Amino acid sequence: MTLVCLAALVAVGQTLSYSYAKRFSPPPLHPEQGSTEVGDVALPAPPPFYETPVPPAPCGDFCRPIALNADASERLPLTDLAEWADFFQDGLLLDAGSANFQKRADKHEWSGPSTLADGRTVQKLTKRPAAVDVWLPPADGFFIEVKATAGEPGQKLTLDLGGEAKATVVLGQSDWETYFADFRRFGDLSGYRRLTFSPSGTRWPTIDYVRIRPSREPISDANFRAPDAGLDAAPSFVRPVASAPIVCEEKALILPASGGAVFHLIAPAHTRLIWRTRVEREDAKRVEPISLRVAVAEDRLPARNLHIKVFGAKGGDERLAEAVDLWDYAGKPIRLELWAEGGHPGDRLVLLDAQIKNDFPPQLPTVWQPPKNVILFLSDTLRWDKIRFMKPFDNTIITPNFDSIASQGVAFRNAISQGNWSKPSQAAIMSGRYPWSINMETAKSEPTTDTLLIADAIEKARPDVVTGSYSSNGYVSDAFGFDQNWDYSRNMVRENLANRAEYLLKAMVPVWERDKNVEKPFFVWFGTVDAHVAYNPREMYLKLYDPEPYSGVVVPVKTAFLLLDIKQGKVQMSPRDWHRLKSLYNGSVTYNDYQFGRLLEQLRKWDILDETAVILISDHGDEFWEHKGTGHGHSLYDVLMRVPLVIYYPRGFPKPRVVEEAVETMGLYPAMLEMLGIAPSAKTQAKSLLPFALGIEPLWSPAAATRMAGSGYMIGVKNWRLILKGSRKMQLYDTSSDPYQHHDLIHERPLAMYFMHRRWIAWQREYRPD
Repeated sequence: MTLVCLAALVAVGQTLSYSYAKRFSPPPLHPEQGSTEVGDVALPAPPPFYETPVPPAPCGDFCRPIALNADASERLPLTDLAEWADFFQDGLLLDAGSANFQKRADKHEWSGPSTLADGRTVQKLTKRPAAVDVWLPPADGFFIEVKATAGEPGQKLTLDLGGEAKATVVLGQSDWETYFADFRRFGDLSGYRRLTFSPSGTRWPTIDYVRIRPSREPISDANFRAPDAGLDAAPSFVRPVASAPIVCEEKALILPASGGAVFHLIAPAHTRLIWRTRVEREDAKRVEPISLRVAVAEDRLPARNLHIKVFGAKGGDERLAEAVDLWDYAGKPIRLELWAEGGHPGDRLVLLDAQIKNDFPPQLPTVWQPPKNVILFLSDTLRWDKIRFMKPFDNTIITPNFDSIASQGVAFRNAISQGNWSKPSQAAIMSGRYPWSINMETAKSEPTTDTLLIADAIEKARPDVVTGSYSSNGYVSDAFGFDQNWDYSRNMVRENLANRAEYLLKAMVPVWERDKNVEKPFFVWFGTVDAHVAYNPREMYLKLYDPEPYSGVVVPVKTAFLLLDIKQGKVQMSPRDWHRLKSLYNGSVTYNDYQFGRLLEQLRKWDILDETAVILISDHGDEFWEHKGTGHGHSLYDVLMRVPLVIYYPRGFPKPRVVEEAVETMGLYPAMLEMLGIAPSAKTQAKSLLPFALGIEPLWSPAAATRMAGSGYMIGVKNWRLILKGSRKMQLYDTSSDPYQHHDLIHERPLAMYFMHRRWIAWQREYRPD
């Protein structure tokens, strides 16, 4: 059958003019398109996979010790979060050379840190404007102090705080000067703001540090300067201090008198903040009471004081451990505030071993029995909401085999794909790298020469492991560079063969038996496309969802063209048409689940199910007009980017569990290699999912990211999603309460927005392509 890329047809602007009622021949297959064959076959039903999980075998010669960072799920030292914290000493200090500054600043707007001869680290603007995100506590007014050097003589630098207040300073001729901009008459500027720097001229200034200071004297006509005039020297009431306070020493968090540290995070479950306190006095003869105040704030709510302790004794005494409970905030974005109030200038509160501690850390194994074999079953275009564990409150689709392994395995509820169509997403899973880093984002691209796909990695490290790729996706083939060192490789679309999952099984099972591969360790990539257009399930599966007669515009073998016409506004769908279309899709999913059950039954017949890790995953979803689109490849919403992911291996992961953290699907690459006893290469960008499967979930929630080439990025942390189209246009969603992302919270949840945007900034500095 001739292969024609539907995307190419769209690109050249060919018009699909036809009448749905008069089409009699099936359309050409898209390279990743599902089967178009028709007819019904009575297949014997395999036994439902509801049986008791395989009990863990006693550890013997096959078991090996595991070295995992158990502390990650038991304790989170606040000193480890120093680069994420806001530190206050005579105002909010932003040292341009610090990691804290970098995690506020888009790398395309700032040069990155550079070190001067005197040891100072500075940054230069590279675009106009350039910005950093800040949080400001309540104050009557602010001055902004900037230490900078001009890019050219007479250069002006305009500072904009949240789009509500502007002031301009004129940069002098000397190399480095400190400038003050007056923001006292703009009203309340506290809260979450973006501080923007806009220089004049064509050569960019360089910044040493920025400090946003609260006003220390009333505003009057005598001391007020117009906002656009700037200040030539420091106001008399501003006390000079060092450009950077001491923040952390070893395991101690140090708060200067009248200073504090503020942390933004998603509160982990079952945790407390614990610490010990030491008071250090600059002058033992001048003792003034100094207090520690611990507060927590949620979005739209004022900060709530959880702890206030006053210290009046002279310094040097260490207090017993103290604690505050964070249980009520589990899973919520919070602002954790620690303030040293009162005291004499120079006094300090030292918080020793300050940490967020898990009251119920997981019981981790000391040894682990790895699987002999690994099979990855990829269900192309399977939406997240078609699996019961993903949407237990509302799911009528029939997938007993998917549901069974999800209930008996490790199920990931927030798995984020690294592509919204097959080629980049599957390339990421096979390589452990972001698609743009290996040139796998376009239809014709092939992987870079340094790409180490999983079969090649296995061949180099463990040639005794038999590898096989059985795929019905035309993109995942030797035509696009996916053929690295497979011992067995079949692609039904490229071979012009029937491509339902049952035919993949027929291609694999006899060969595996003939060559006695079931007696050897093996890795199999099993890529099905049953849920992909054209949606064309056998009648027995369609009738499960739509048994009534139908004569509308939805023709099963032509649904690929229908989706395109819906998207282009050429076809208007009635509720009955939508029901038919979705029923075709649902029937395809149920058929795919049936074939998955047949694969599990075959492993059982071979008597190797208990020694095989079975992975269920999708590469992306499909949209049915949730965001005015159809199909996939066009957006970054969860209907495309969030996918089901289950690892089933009861012998190694005996305790079923659901992981709520956001993870990247490419994390399967190092996890699968590690299960086979292979260390991933240093070029692997993915964070392994194996610790999650073994019960280690970090208290600092990881970020999962993806992008759509030329259109934007999405980053997820737990149930939160931030979608960026350019550095200034953003959308924010909480998928726990809004799973289909219809309510943008960008202006309603500033705390969550601040947290998510800083996570995005940190991620893009490390991984975003230039």
